[in-house]
Amino acid sequence: YKTQDYGYCKRTTIYKDLTYAVSFLPYYCRAMQCARRWFDEADTDHLVNLGKYVSAMLAAGAKLAYDKEKTPGYLCLLVALSSGATLYQLYWDFVKDWGLLQFHSKNPWLRDELMLRHKCIYYFS
Repeated sequence: YKTQDYGYCKRTTIYKDLTYAVSFLPYYCRAMQCARRWFDEADTDHLVNLGKYVSAMLAAGAKLAYDKEKTPGYLCLLVALSSGATLYQLYWDFVKDWGLLQFHSKNPWLRDELMLRHKCIYYFS
């Protein structure tokens, strides 16, 4: 152990590629769950939800490409895909998953049914 070079693993390219491959797995699994539900239920919301996970995988792939070759083109691609994926995911989480930002709700900007009595808690959080 005294002669072990602990930084060796992190310097190899296989380690970096493996970390990106492992980072894809949760997104891939969730995307396949959404695809399965879309096939079973034929509800397009599941297909759009699948797009959220595909956009995250594309952004991670752009990061991998930029790490391998740091050119302005890859940087622009990385910024565009990461920004698009972030906005897509935020919209989906706020509007679809949490039911927030509903313009025609009886509780302005919130969903119709609230669990807490005081709306200010929702606005603050």
